Amino acid sequence: PATTSAHTMSPTQDPQQQSSQSTRLQLTSPILKHLSKFPLSRVLKKQKVVTLPDDATIARALETLSKNKIRSAPVLNTRSKDHPERILGIIGTVDICYYMLEIAPNPNTMTRRELNNFFIEGSEISSQKVYKILDRSGLNPVETFVSTSNLPNIVTICLSKGVHRVLILESGEVVATVSRSDIVRLLWTEIHNEKPDPLTKQFADLPIKGTVVHQQKDIVTCKTNDPVLLVLDKLRDAGHKSLPIVDNEGRVVDNFSSSEVSGLVRDAWPSFGDNAADFKKHVYELKGEKVPPLVFTKMNATVGEVIEKLVGGKNSIHVLWVVDDNMKPIGSISLTDILRFAVHWEPEESE
Repeated sequence: PATTSAHTMSPTQDPQQQSSQSTRLQLTSPILKHLSKFPLSRVLKKQKVVTLPDDATIARALETLSKNKIRSAPVLNTRSKDHPERILGIIGTVDICYYMLEIAPNPNTMTRRELNNFFIEGSEISSQKVYKILDRSGLNPVETFVSTSNLPNIVTICLSKGVHRVLILESGEVVATVSRSDIVRLLWTEIHNEKPDPLTKQFADLPIKGTVVHQQKDIVTCKTNDPVLLVLDKLRDAGHKSLPIVDNEGRVVDNFSSSEVSGLVRDAWPSFGDNAADFKKHVYELKGEKVPPLVFTKMNATVGEVIEKLVGGKNSIHVLWVVDDNMKPIGSISLTDILRFAVHWEPEESE
């Protein structure tokens, strides 16, 4: 039977009764206090949410994700009347990729022909049922909330349980989603308000050094000529969503995120044997889009400047690499880092 890596909250449960920790953070965090002023509708992606039945095959899942240009979809219980939950979990393209790495004989050396045959109709991976590989990546745990929930509780539950996107239910049906990107984007909007809240402005003006930067001595990287399957293998082993691509001198020249494989069309799968740059070029051409430029920051940036790069305008970046003057990676800042700092930040009292 399928299992998920996070508890699915009953939609009838009052989210405001989740935990004493959640309440404590609301009382001490000025950022959460500010966000609590807004209704959940400010960040809801109110649209038809594409779902999959639990007995759908991987081939059908890939077709559905590609057709709708989405990264993942909730999987609904259609097989077991004894299962207490209607939503079993979430399946994403990255889950399928990680499953492929598990069952492929030599994933890092597969040829284009082998990759193409790997996904032909009737193959082991194409015919596998999605309920058997739910959240294979560990990046798609599921949490559900009702539409009357408040933002601070969603933020604290997301952080405590490692959830990147929550499902919003009405009458037991999924009607919307809220992601960490949506919440940080609301914060960005408030920072750029004509009359920003003073504490929000103070938060944005803080330096990233010593606040939101996740500094690392041994950052896992990939080389420019590494095939995408090897990059995915490193992502899986490191438990990360993103890795920097470096040249022979160790300088960051590109970034590869797990979202790069989102919504892939069938014709893109043989390109998994290509290096990251060629893979991204081919995938974005198939999507009719331009490859986004490398976005990075340096240690002298402010929190507000980093938020701008992550979610400002049309940006939707999950991890931003911090580089030194030689473009070598010295740390990273994720949406999670921003939100975690926001819920624990207490402003210094002015004299």
